[in-house]
Amino acid sequence: MNISVLCDYGSGDKSKVERLRQSQILKSGRILTATDFTGKTESDIEDLFDPTFYCALVNQALGLHDGAEITVEKAESAGNGSPRIVKQVEALCRTLPADIPEFNHYLPAEWLLRHPELLDAQEPMVDESLNRFEAVFKELNRFLG
Repeated sequence: MNISVLCDYGSGDKSKVERLRQSQILKSGRILTATDFTGKTESDIEDLFDPTFYCALVNQALGLHDGAEITVEKAESAGNGSPRIVKQVEALCRTLPADIPEFNHYLPAEWLLRHPELLDAQEPMVDESLNRFEAVFKELNRFLG
């Protein structure tokens, strides 16, 4: 089989990924992590998005506006030192009023699927996000040849 994987890579995932690499179930080079594309020590797939774009996406998905928006700065300060944008946003969302929908990892993804026009904007935060995802797909496609 011609299989490759792309994994999140957080503190709890590091030993699992290393065991998978050592097991030789898959060729070691075919196990990619989000950190391979973000330059961070820990990353989720969401970290492939530019942080400003991801926060804007979460704001739209949760309907946040009028000063209640999530910003990169607010998320970083709420994130307890985590480099992972999802962990930062989760921590910040726990401080939001109870009438705000509960945040989960799938909500921004679902919003983006329903509103793909967000990726048409000619803005650096969109370009940066698309460039990172393009790099992932180029690497995955390399294994298909």
